[in-house]
Amino acid sequence: MRTRVLLVLLALLVASGSPGLAAADPPTAQREARLRDRIARAGGDVDAQLALAELRLRSGDAEGALRELEVTTALSPSAHRARVLRAQAFLALRRPEDALAELDRYVRQTGGDAPSHTLRASVLESLERWEPALADVEAALETESTVDLHLARARLLAARGE
Repeated sequence: MRTRVLLVLLALLVASGSPGLAAADPPTAQREARLRDRIARAGGDVDAQLALAELRLRSGDAEGALRELEVTTALSPSAHRARVLRAQAFLALRRPEDALAELDRYVRQTGGDAPSHTLRASVLESLERWEPALADVEAALETESTVDLHLARARLLAARGE
């Protein structure tokens, strides 16, 4: 119980130290307020914390998203969705190596899924690591066959000279 109270206080402290989304469009600010209220009432709601981080990320506040995700991982170290959101925040901050590390952890912990393999392939491609990028695209293609994935595969094969 004491840990939950401390985590809620930490979430409120993070919120008070960040500019918030008040300058954003009113629906976004209202959604943030509802999520913060839900977090405060529930004593640390992981789903609400993840939704708040995602809201920050979509509104262009990658640093704020990372702060929210720190609280999320403190509440639930096994919150796998937090890893993908952290990777997306790192990409928004132009930190592809950090994004790759998060995606590697996610894939190790969960086995990965098509979206995570696709995102990881994109990061690897930006780092010009063709072979592992191709392996991720092929892993994604095992469960999801889209035109974009086939184009990515062709692009990677061309990049490595095939």
